[in-house]
Amino acid sequence: MTSIKQRIAIAEACGWRVHPQDKFIVIPPNSPNSVQPLNTIPDYVNDLNAIHDAKETLGINDRNNLDIRVKWVGALRDVVSRRCPHNKLGTPVVSDLDILCASAEEHAEALLKTLKKWKTKV
Repeated sequence: MTSIKQRIAIAEACGWRVHPQDKFIVIPPNSPNSVQPLNTIPDYVNDLNAIHDAKETLGINDRNNLDIRVKWVGALRDVVSRRCPHNKLGTPVVSDLDILCASAEEHAEALLKTLKKWKTKV
């Protein structure tokens, strides 16, 4: 997925809507009578604060939402594993520190995979 497609998918999951008459205009979740340019969507892919807000909005930070939290951590571990060394069996060795140091881009991909909104190239 391109960066902008990731941003739009996360924004839509968080309540943003694309304007029906103009795909370059969005409607924020807290201002249904307001329209804004597409570039006002938070930069979830490059900004850890923005992706943290998205996770908060979507309930991933809620300790009572165990199912989605387990799915998200598993997805994040899988995403992070691509940059980790492999053991002799070829299995990635992912430490807790690797997960703690995950980039905003890795968080965004894991979030979209958790929500089943990740699109792979065909």
